[in-house]
Amino acid sequence: MTLQKYVKQVSPRNESYVNHVDKIQTIKETYKQAAYDMEEVIVAAAGGPNFETDSFPNSKEVGKKIVTSLKLTGVGKMPANTYPALHAGQNILNQANRKAQL
Repeated sequence: MTLQKYVKQVSPRNESYVNHVDKIQTIKETYKQAAYDMEEVIVAAAGGPNFETDSFPNSKEVGKKIVTSLKLTGVGKMPANTYPALHAGQNILNQANRKAQL
């Protein structure tokens, strides 16, 4: 019997596995969502469609401040094909959440 087996008997440890790849993927997707939300906030402040998010509690004020400080003009509009990876990433995130619930 190895020494490690005796150590486990004396001080047992909770050996749970953490999937670090899924954890990093979740972080990356969160950053993509935040970037998308910020772009939507700026477009809304520039006269585009109204948009508020929970990611930024004071999103209207932040958007207006960015538009005025950068002296942006015109009407804001999001391109039709924005962030295609965001939707694919959301599917990956949903799969990871389902696995975690099992």
